[in-house]
Formats: sequence, C-alpha cells, structure tokens
Amino acid sequence: MKLPSFLQSAPPAAAVEVASGRVTAVAASREGEAVVVRATASVPLPDGVVAPSLAGPVVLQADALGAAVARVLESVGGNGRIALAVPDGIAKVSLVRFESLPSDRADLEQLIRWQVRKTAPFPVDQAQVSWTDGAPVDGGRELVVALARRETIEALEHACRSAGAEPGLVDLASFHVANLLMARRAGPDSGDWLLVHLTDEGATLLLWRADALVFYRHRPVDEQTSLGDLVHQTAMYYEDRLAGRGLARVVVADDTAAAGRARVAEEVEARLGLTPEPFACPAWIRFATGTPAAGVARLGAPLGALVREA
Repeated sequence: MKLPSFLQSAPPAAAVEVASGRVTAVAASREGEAVVVRATASVPLPDGVVAPSLAGPVVLQADALGAAVARVLESVGGNGRIALAVPDGIAKVSLVRFESLPSDRADLEQLIRWQVRKTAPFPVDQAQVSWTDGAPVDGGRELVVALARRETIEALEHACRSAGAEPGLVDLASFHVANLLMARRAGPDSGDWLLVHLTDEGATLLLWRADALVFYRHRPVDEQTSLGDLVHQTAMYYEDRLAGRGLARVVVADDTAAAGRARVAEEVEARLGLTPEPFACPAWIRFATGTPAAGVARLGAPLGALVREA
C-alpha cells in the first residue's frame, strides 16, 4: 500500500527531510531497474528552529530553516520539484472505521473530518487531512487518516519555496520509510511485521498485516513511556485486539546516536523474543559514491519519498 500523503504529484528527482536537528537531502536518478543515489547532504539545525508539535507552531525560525534547505539542495544539485519528509510528531494518525463511504471525494473528506473531530488535537477546520485504505474489516471499511495543522504544512512548504524548490509530495518520515521497505515487492508480505522508526524526536511503531497498516503509535521523545514499554504495549495489543499469531519480522530504522543502537536491538528482542533487522536499503538502490558515512537509516525517509511511485 501507499500510506497517506498530504500532497503528492509526479515523482521528483530530489527529496528533503526536515527534522528537529538537521535537514537532509538526497538526489537520485533511475538507470533501468535501479535507483542510483547521486548525492546526499545534511546540515545541522540549531535548537529552536524546528520543534515538532501537534498543536503548536513547528517552524520557529523560518529564515534559518529556509537557508538550511537551500544549502542541502545546492549540495545535491536539486532544484524544481522535490519531495518532503516531515517529522512524525506534527501529525495525528488514526485508523478509522466506517460502515460505508461516499464515492465523492469532497463528501468523503467531510465525513472523515466529522468522524475525527472529537479526538483531533486542534480544531478540525484547521487541519490538512490525508487518508488511504486500511485493512479489510467486517461490515465496513477502515481508513488510515492523518491530520496535521494546515499552518504547519504551509510553513514547511514555504521553507522549501524560499530555497527555490516546490514540494510536490509532503509526508511523514515513518510513512516514507515504510513505503521504501514495501516498494517493488512481488507481492504482500506473507506474515505480520513491525517497523520501529527511531529519531531524535521520538519513536514510531507501525504494525502491518500483509500490505495494510493495522496499528500506529508515535511516542514523542519527552513522553515518559520507555521504548521497551512501548514495544510491549504494541505486542499486547497485537495479540489481544488483532488476534496476532506471531510477527514474521521486526525492522528497526534507527536514526539516533549510533552508541544506542545495540541497546535498542536488545530491548526490542527482549520484549518480542525476535531478533530485529536493522534497516537496509533494497537491493535495487545503489549509491554512486559509496554508502554515506552517516549510514542508510538517516536516508530512509528521503529515499522513501523518491521511490514512492516506484
């Protein structure tokens, strides 16, 4: 499946990820069946430039963010239309069930807004709404719905436009990582699997059944719940509410300090009894100048944006 995107258009040649502590860009091209990464760049952001939040302002220093985006795009030679990966913490993602859905898109959006209005962390009329089909359910339909403040999306887009780029696709970082892992498969995964996406802003867990998202939870870094407890709670929900029969695989995309990666793997394995796989790029992605020193996990979101339509 393709997870919901706030905005999308034709596949771009470059992608940018905005995080609280840095901006990263990737430029790539297609050579036959391969996607060749031509250049990557990353610049740090000072504290207080970007602060992921559901209800409050996210871009606190627009000029500084725009300058950082311009620097990374200049480094990778990107211009024109780009894809944009944004922090998971700016959006509320819900799995919402409906008995039936209208065929008209405008009517469907109004129905979704009405359905999520009570749990939205901000007035729903201020929201940018995105959705896609979820797992099949008896007697109805389930949608994966993402809500972000329209003002937040516009501020992030403005930073790109100030750098001379037009964001044609805007999506959450974890969605981009998941789409990269599922791109170009011959068929859906045969078993249930879990993606653990770790960034400096927090942890996001995405649970899949075949190619359908059946569970999503984001834990901000300042939340007291430990990663181990978060994984344990997810496993209990999987067994009790989703009739889980065991996970086939767990993938950990760890974009945090390298010193903590061994501990993360041990904690996940202790809670699930399953050795997690570190994030790895699909074989059809090649790096023209060798694997970046920062590692491929840092590039998972922008790469996922680039191959969204692959």
